[in-house]
Amino acid sequence: MGVNMKNYYEILEVNNKASLDTIKKVFKMQIKQYHPDIVSQENKEIAEEKVKELNEAFDVLSDEEKRKEYDKLLENESSVNEREQFLLEQIEELKNKLFEKEQIIEHFLGGMDLSEYENSIANNHEKFKYDDIKNYDDIEDNSNQPVDNYSEGPKNLFEKIRDFYNPNRPAKSLIDGYIHKFLVILTKLVVVIVACICFFGLISIFTGTNVFKIIFKVFVR
Repeated sequence: MGVNMKNYYEILEVNNKASLDTIKKVFKMQIKQYHPDIVSQENKEIAEEKVKELNEAFDVLSDEEKRKEYDKLLENESSVNEREQFLLEQIEELKNKLFEKEQIIEHFLGGMDLSEYENSIANNHEKFKYDDIKNYDDIEDNSNQPVDNYSEGPKNLFEKIRDFYNPNRPAKSLIDGYIHKFLVILTKLVVVIVACICFFGLISIFTGTNVFKIIFKVFVR
């Protein structure tokens, strides 16, 4: 039996788990239905062919050994067909993807093939190179332009601090602007507090009086 083997269960119209008694009963019913003696003359050839298939199917399925061998072949054929179907589906899917990519490329290239597109790019490049720039003296020289203080580049710690506290520092966003203002005010406040501590500390040293204790008592009271 080849890959396109007949399915005897379908011919007898029974389940592949059907018992031998069921197969015999169905076979007898089918034989009676398609017996050449009870069909019309115009359907005799069809009936004879059907009876031949029924006998062939019953001969295999009614024999235990033949049926086991047939079931193995049928199972193998089913596995092969499933693999073939899977491969066909994969091939069809690849074809669809390839077609979609070709459509995208064709749309992108404006109906041109790849060689025409490459030639078009080369021609446009030459046109820009030789036609649009007619006088190289007209090209603006930016070598003497001032450098943006906030451009990306390596900076030392002092430059970073100076840029951060620069009032003209551009804010990246509204929140960034608020955070920058808050940190600047907080830093100034810390500087003032440190300066006051140093100032009162010097006074305490030169006068011999603990100014901090006096200030503490004033604020506590």
